[in-house]
Amino acid sequence: MADNFNTHVECAPEDTWLWQYNTSVCFNDGENATLTWRVTLNPGESYLNAKINQVDTVGGISRVMYTKTGPDSAFSHRTMGLSVVTDSSGSRPVVSMIFTLANLSSTVDGFGAFYLRCDLNTLPDGTFDGRDTLLQVQDKPENTSLEANSSSGCVGDVILLNCSAAGKPNNISYTLYRNGTEFASQMHGQIVLPLNTSDVTIFTCVPSNEAGDGYNKSITVSVKEPPKITGFTPPQTVVEGSNFTIRCNVSGTAPLKIAVSHPNGSVLTNSGIYTFSPITRRDVGTYTCTVNNGNECSNDTNTTSITVNYKPENTTLIPNEHIGCVRDVVSLNCSALANPDNINYTLYRNDTALASNMNGKFVVSLNASGLSIFKCVPSNEVGDGENKSGFFTVKDPPRITSFTSPQIEVEGSDVTMRCIASGTAPLRVAIFHPNGSVLTNTGSYTFSPITRRDGGTYTCTVNNGNECPAYTRTTSITVIYKPEKTSLTRLESSYCLGTSVYFNCTARGEPDDVHYSLFVNKTLLIEKSNGVFNLTLNTLGTHEYTCVPNNTAGIGQKNTFSIDVQEKIEFVNISAPMVKRGVPFTLECTTNVVRPVSITWYKNSEWFSSNRSLIFSGSLNDTGSYSCLAESACNTKQSERVNITVTC
Repeated sequence: MADNFNTHVECAPEDTWLWQYNTSVCFNDGENATLTWRVTLNPGESYLNAKINQVDTVGGISRVMYTKTGPDSAFSHRTMGLSVVTDSSGSRPVVSMIFTLANLSSTVDGFGAFYLRCDLNTLPDGTFDGRDTLLQVQDKPENTSLEANSSSGCVGDVILLNCSAAGKPNNISYTLYRNGTEFASQMHGQIVLPLNTSDVTIFTCVPSNEAGDGYNKSITVSVKEPPKITGFTPPQTVVEGSNFTIRCNVSGTAPLKIAVSHPNGSVLTNSGIYTFSPITRRDVGTYTCTVNNGNECSNDTNTTSITVNYKPENTTLIPNEHIGCVRDVVSLNCSALANPDNINYTLYRNDTALASNMNGKFVVSLNASGLSIFKCVPSNEVGDGENKSGFFTVKDPPRITSFTSPQIEVEGSDVTMRCIASGTAPLRVAIFHPNGSVLTNTGSYTFSPITRRDGGTYTCTVNNGNECPAYTRTTSITVIYKPEKTSLTRLESSYCLGTSVYFNCTARGEPDDVHYSLFVNKTLLIEKSNGVFNLTLNTLGTHEYTCVPNNTAGIGQKNTFSIDVQEKIEFVNISAPMVKRGVPFTLECTTNVVRPVSITWYKNSEWFSSNRSLIFSGSLNDTGSYSCLAESACNTKQSERVNITVTC
């Protein structure tokens, strides 16, 4: 019988029952149980009746198990008994009720599923009271299970063991053994265990509770030594075409699977050793060795690299063909492929080294005409690589060695112009007229004759292709000619004696510094450079004026006109004779001017006649006031009035 009883003694006043009993009891499955309830009654009371009830701990349903007459019919299959002992020796009687229940079953009686209640009834007044004792039937652990998160593992892994069992009470302790040696004990049954050595290990779990040790359980776990790469060929630099061997050494629990992979992803070998015979640049890159011995342990991986060096190749020289000009500067770019790519480039001209550098870029001055062969030789630490050549044709630039100097020529003469050039043939020489047209492509041209339209700037251009810049020079021809289109203008159409007049003589010539000579009646009067003449007219009559222009080309076209110099009218008089009736008479209008332009007579202030002389018959009608108006090119003058009276 288990010893986990909970004894309870109640303290009460003198007039109240005093109970002494176990509030709970524990027994192992199959044991016989004896329970005692001791009650101290009040003075004068005595035992009348007692019974034992089974009460559900959940729900409180009560069932009669046993009375003084024996078991209830519902429990007739159980072996039980109840004895009652009364002790009346004291001041207060003590009743002890002893209940026995044989062959306890954890399945039937449960573990804490029922209370055993003792009810007591006394005389003389039939007082009734009862107390409960919790019945707990213990059972050893059974249905033991031991599981691992894996049946195999790897040194360094952590394995999880989970041991479980069913028992009453369920406060089960789990003890674990490894290959028969205890190594852990705990209440939850879960063990986290590092796997430190490779081997086959038997793990055993023994569960136990207050009822004792339960059923044990064992499992087997295989532990592997992890695969490990102990050596892998270190990074290497090899020359293309040589033989090279790569090795990968490994350790760990057999069987071991080794794979050495090429940089392109293919597997070179599964033996851990491979020989390149020979090695090529396609074999450059990172190599991977992988070893494994199953899914339990992680693969071990290591890498190495192979660098394959080779001489420069695929050399290019840009440009590789060129036609240039002396004093041109040409950029050459040489490139090649190699490993290592720290390539040194050496440039040769006609087999003479010019320059060497690491970038392959060269700036070369073409300082001599003819054919130049440039060659680029690349090299690295493996050796000289493939060279490349370029062919350059260099021209002498075109040049004008002589061009007719600036000339001044007279219109109508013959003039020859020449442009002489040098440079690499063929030379194209062109002489351009000032109007933009090409005079000649031979370098020589004769004007026969030259005209003023040929004056201006002439350009000679020579070139020998697009490689060299064209050469250009200029000269000029000034074509001079005598003055022409001479014009002699005057401001008035008639002129008076003693007045000042202006003549303007103009002409066009080349050069345009024209000088003007003024002749009067073929006698030189004056020479001037601006052609403007201011004269005073001192002589009456008609005079011929001639302007003759000239420049360095000679005397040009002349221009002549005539002017009539007249006298001003100073006075106008009318001769007035004695007039008689019937006697004819004449009125004369006289002036100091011999040639008046016109005479106009007015009678009584009205126009009368335009005759120079008036002849009258002497009639009375001739009587009136007469005046005459004389008009010339110089001025107008009117006479005084003359009164004519015809008398009898």
